[in-house]
Amino acid sequence: MIDQPTALLSADASSIRVLLGESPLATYHLGVSGPRPYLTDLVGPRDRRLTRRHPAEENADHPHHRGVWTGHRDVDGTDFWTEFAGHGRIAHRSLDELTERPGEARVRHTLDWLDATGAPRLTERRTLCFHSPLPDGSRLIDVSTTLAPVDGPLRLGDTKEAGMVALRVAPPMEEARGGRIENAEGAVGEARCWGRPAAWCDYSGSVDGEVVGVAVLDHPDNPRHPTPWHVRDYGLLAANPFGHKDFFPGQDGDGSLLLDPDAPVTFRYRLVLHTGDAAAGHVADRFVDYTAERSV
Repeated sequence: MIDQPTALLSADASSIRVLLGESPLATYHLGVSGPRPYLTDLVGPRDRRLTRRHPAEENADHPHHRGVWTGHRDVDGTDFWTEFAGHGRIAHRSLDELTERPGEARVRHTLDWLDATGAPRLTERRTLCFHSPLPDGSRLIDVSTTLAPVDGPLRLGDTKEAGMVALRVAPPMEEARGGRIENAEGAVGEARCWGRPAAWCDYSGSVDGEVVGVAVLDHPDNPRHPTPWHVRDYGLLAANPFGHKDFFPGQDGDGSLLLDPDAPVTFRYRLVLHTGDAAAGHVADRFVDYTAERSV
């Protein structure tokens, strides 16, 4: 019997607990308070946790890396990536959908990207869809975000510190501790994958004696597909189509993206939680499936 995803809103309406059958899959913090929404405690096959806990251990690097999130360091000069002084906030406005149907649970909400003064800069509509496991045990989570400026054109700047979907893997999976980074082009390791365009990027490693991994698939209809990846040996994996000056130093080009209020921009990604490395987890096949869904 395939486990059905269920989504349970907390009593204070600040978070949603997602289960597969009776087992935890993840918790989604909506962004009612704090700097931004984030998905935490992702549990992959064999009940292995794939993301770093939040809050992270004392003296951990990059404490703003919270599970799975969306952010950008330069939104017309406002920082929606770190939690340094003067940063902006991606604030939950309304929960628009919390539904379950055979094989999936869906969360949809509206968010306001507020600058340091509290003024809205962007309106975001975000959807997360949690699927029943595949026959091989892999778990799929779809993330879609649509951005529209509030008051006139707005620029998402050229910076490596951005991710329309970003995640921080559990410490044992980090490449610096023996984990493996691999992309759709067959490149392996941070040195060959960082800043390189690819249809997907995968991070795997041993957690409690079991090799598990998480891949992020870049939807073929996304702006600037295939996206470059801001992926690091300390555990960061971020789909970043903006960081041209950092990824391709000395080359002409501008990675910034100008948004128009009358033309919202949508980014779509799929997370694949799997056993083994990218090959054992059939990540290339999962991308073919994802591409095929576009024509359905």
